[in-house]
Amino acid sequence: MRESEGRYQSLFESSLDGIFILNGQKFVDCNERALQLLACGREKIIGRLPLDISAERQPDGRLARDVVAEHFSVEEKGARRPFEWLVKRPDGSLFDAEISVNALHVGGRTIVQAVVRDISERKRAEEALRTSEARFSSSFESAAIGMALVGTDGRFLKVNAALCAMLGYTPEELMEKTFQEITHPDNLPADMALLRKTLAGDRNSYQMEKRYIHQGGAVVSALLSVSLVRDGKGRPLHFTAQIQDVTQRKKLEDQFRQSQKMEAVGQLAGGVAHDFNNILTVIQGYASLLQSGHISPADGVREISASVERASSLTRQLLTFSRKQIMQPRELDLNVVVQNMITLLRRTLGEHVTLLVEADPHLPSVMADQGMMEQIILNLAVNARDAMCKGGTLTVHTGSAVITEEEARLHADARVGLAVLIKVTDTGYGIPVENLTRIFEPFFHYEGSQPGHGPGPGHGAWYCAAAWGAGACLQSTGGGYGVSDPAARMSCRSEGTCELWRRSPRPRAGMRPSSWWTMSRHSVSSLK
Repeated sequence: MRESEGRYQSLFESSLDGIFILNGQKFVDCNERALQLLACGREKIIGRLPLDISAERQPDGRLARDVVAEHFSVEEKGARRPFEWLVKRPDGSLFDAEISVNALHVGGRTIVQAVVRDISERKRAEEALRTSEARFSSSFESAAIGMALVGTDGRFLKVNAALCAMLGYTPEELMEKTFQEITHPDNLPADMALLRKTLAGDRNSYQMEKRYIHQGGAVVSALLSVSLVRDGKGRPLHFTAQIQDVTQRKKLEDQFRQSQKMEAVGQLAGGVAHDFNNILTVIQGYASLLQSGHISPADGVREISASVERASSLTRQLLTFSRKQIMQPRELDLNVVVQNMITLLRRTLGEHVTLLVEADPHLPSVMADQGMMEQIILNLAVNARDAMCKGGTLTVHTGSAVITEEEARLHADARVGLAVLIKVTDTGYGIPVENLTRIFEPFFHYEGSQPGHGPGPGHGAWYCAAAWGAGACLQSTGGGYGVSDPAARMSCRSEGTCELWRRSPRPRAGMRPSSWWTMSRHSVSSLK
C-alpha cells in the first residue's frame, strides 16, 4: 500500500498537467504544475472551490455556477469525459483548459482528481485556422475570375460563382462533372499531359490557354492556372485552378489582326505602285531617248526589255511574299551583277547624282536569285536618289569581310567565317527615326522630303531574301540622320553556307552610315 501511495505521489508531482485533489467541493491538494498554471501559491488554492477559479461564462455559453457541480463531481466508480473550461487565475487572467475528472481510491478513501491541461495554444491555432478558412472562402466565392478545387481524378470539389456564370452551370451541376467533360477535345491532350507531369512531381504548377464547352454549347476561351496542393507527407491532395475568361479578348485580337491585314492590303497597293513606277520611269526615259535619237534603237530596246524583265521579277517577289513563288538561286558573281546595272543606275539616278562603284576583284561567288538582287540594288539606288534631291554621291561597294566569334554570338543566325557584302551609301537626308522600326515591313512606305519619295516593297524584298533562309534584317543608325539604305552582306563559308548578320560601321565624313543586310542559308561556291 505504501509503495502504491509512493508511486502515485511521484506521478502526481512530475505530471506535465496540473492536478487538483478535491474532497467534497473543496481543493485539498494540487501539484506544482497546477500552481504554475494558476500563477499563484498553494495558499490561494487550498480550501477554495472550483467556482473560485472559473470564468463566469464558459465556452458553451452557460454560467459556471450553473454547471460547476455537474462537471466536478463523479460517481464513486465513474469518470466524466474531458470537457473544455475557461479557468480564471487569482490575478483575473483567463486561459483555456481541458479538464478530466475521475474518482481515485487512495488509502481506503475515495477522492476526486481533476487533471487540467492548458489548451490555449491549440485554441489559438484553431481560431487562426477558422479565420484563414473564412478568408479563403470569402476570397474564393467573391473572386472575379473562375476558381475551383479539383480532385486528382479531375472531379470538381468546390467551385465559385464566377466559374458557374462563365460555364452556365449551377454549383451542384458542375460538381457532378469532371473538368475533362467540359474541356474542348482539341485542348484536352495538352491539359492532361501537363496534369500528369504535375502529379509526377516534374512541376508544381502549370498555365495554358484552353477552351471550355459552355452548357449551351458555346466555346469559352480561358487562361487556366493550376497548382497542386500536397499534404504534410508530400502526397497529392487536390488541384487549385484559376480560370480567367478571355473570350472577348480573343475576339478583339482577331478583329485587330483582321484590321492589320486590311492595312497591309492598303500598304501593298501603295508599295507596288511605287516600285512599278521606278521601273516605268526607266522605260519612259529610254523611250524618250529613242524618240530623240540620243541612243541607238538596239541599246534602247535592250534596256527597255531589261526593265520589263525587272517588272516580271517584281511580280515573282510579290508571289514570294505570299509564299506562292520560291526564289530561284543560282551561282552569281555580285561584281558582274553590279557592273551590268551601271548604265541603268546612271540613267535612273540622273545627272545630279554621281555614281561610284568600288568592286573587290577577288570577290567569291554566291548562290542567290539574280532578279531579287537586281531589284534590291535598284531600290537601294532609287531610294538613295530620292534622298538626294539637291544632288550628291551614291557609292556601291562590294568586298569581303570576316564574321568574328563575338559578332556571331550577338546574332543568332550568324556563323563565323568569310562574308561577301554589297554596301550602298549616299549623302542624302536619311530615314526619320520614327520609321526605323518599320522599314523592313514588306510594303511599308514613308513620305520623304518630297511626296511619294521613300522605300516601297524593295525594303521588304531585302527582308524576304534573308528571312526565306531563316535570317533577319537589321539596320544601323548614326550621325543623327537616320539610316542609309541597307546594303547586302552575304556571309560565305568554304563549306557552302550563307548567314544573315549585321555590324554597325563607322560612317565616313559627309556620308550617311550604312547598314548591312545578308541572305541566309543559300549554298555558295568555294571561295575563289
